[in-house]
Amino acid sequence: MRLISAPMKFTGRPDVPETAGDKLLPPLQDVDMPDWERWSGFRDGLLGRIWPGHKLLGYHVEPNGGDTCSARAERPKDTWRHLFTVDSDEDLAFDVADAGRIQLFISPSDLRRGRFDRVCGVFDSA
Repeated sequence: MRLISAPMKFTGRPDVPETAGDKLLPPLQDVDMPDWERWSGFRDGLLGRIWPGHKLLGYHVEPNGGDTCSARAERPKDTWRHLFTVDSDEDLAFDVADAGRIQLFISPSDLRRGRFDRVCGVFDSA
């Protein structure tokens, strides 16, 4: 198997957390979200939602099922930060678990120190 190289381009956009049930994800976990569809439409419009959803920094996407890594990103204190997301990409013939994604998280203290040897990841299928 041979991977196709692709140039990276970054576009800065504002970001807001996604929902988890009827609440927003941290750091706004105390905010009630009674209308998920309206919030999702607002968030997608704000981000200029383009698929695939490769993403550097910003807020993570709640995984389809979680693990200890995603729990670190959803706890109210000492919340781990979203580092980046690699999404499935049809144009590059790159697929993560049937249209899923890989998200990497880092502790705030490691991010401040530029220490990337203790990140954790979530392998998420659609």
